[in-house]
Amino acid sequence: MKCTFNEKLEGFIKDIKTFGDIEIDNSEKHVSFSWKGDKSAQIFKPKSVAKSIETINVRLERKITIDCYGLSGCAVSESGHMLFLQAHSNRMMKYTQNGEFISESRINPEANGIGYDLAVIDSNTVAVSSGGKHPQQIYLIDMNSTKTRQVLQLGDFCCGISYSNDSFICCTYSNGIKIYDRSHFNVRMLPNSPKTAANTYVASNANRIFHTNSCNWRDDSVVCYDFSGQVQWKYVDSTLLRKPYGITLDTISDIYVAGSDSNNVVVISPDGKQA
Repeated sequence: MKCTFNEKLEGFIKDIKTFGDIEIDNSEKHVSFSWKGDKSAQIFKPKSVAKSIETINVRLERKITIDCYGLSGCAVSESGHMLFLQAHSNRMMKYTQNGEFISESRINPEANGIGYDLAVIDSNTVAVSSGGKHPQQIYLIDMNSTKTRQVLQLGDFCCGISYSNDSFICCTYSNGIKIYDRSHFNVRMLPNSPKTAANTYVASNANRIFHTNSCNWRDDSVVCYDFSGQVQWKYVDSTLLRKPYGITLDTISDIYVAGSDSNNVVVISPDGKQA
């Protein structure tokens, strides 16, 4: 293969010393852009389509034998460890994700008859509600050492408990649902919640609060609130769900509710329209 150059190119290269000059203009410029009709380019984000709860398949993973009765609280840590509370017995039990016993610890060595529900705060911390016994406190416990890190004074008996938006959502005996804001150290009542929420449970995400209203035996409802207390929906079906107790959410906010009298677990869609 042979390559040759035009003779005139050599002279052109000798005559050209630079290809030009660059100057920087720092004066302010105003530029506007506009698109007309369908000539503009658009970026489309696919809409996330919520899966129907009818596609949820449930199978028994394993059974865990716990040597006590009256369990009232259960939580799973980010590492997969399972924590259980025996109601008002000051006992917290820890198991592996395979159901093997790890340890048992006292919530408050100086108190008796406390402990009702659990809420995971982060990878190392779980909150424990005191239930219907004094002192009226929330205990923040290190899940590794099972030692109490912090004690929060609630000023009310707290049963069911959840944690979202740096706040504890608590089911109280005589003041409905209370929200304890850790950032501003204040407590407020959730408007429109029932006057008494004793022995009931609550779950939450960043925008919604879900409450099992089992304290009224004629109701058997699951109620969804926003954080201002406005009711978003209410689910009731006594043929399917009776005396709802424990409640939790999955990653897409499907709601799982344990029916005490109906002896089942009912899955409710995030909008409350399907179960």
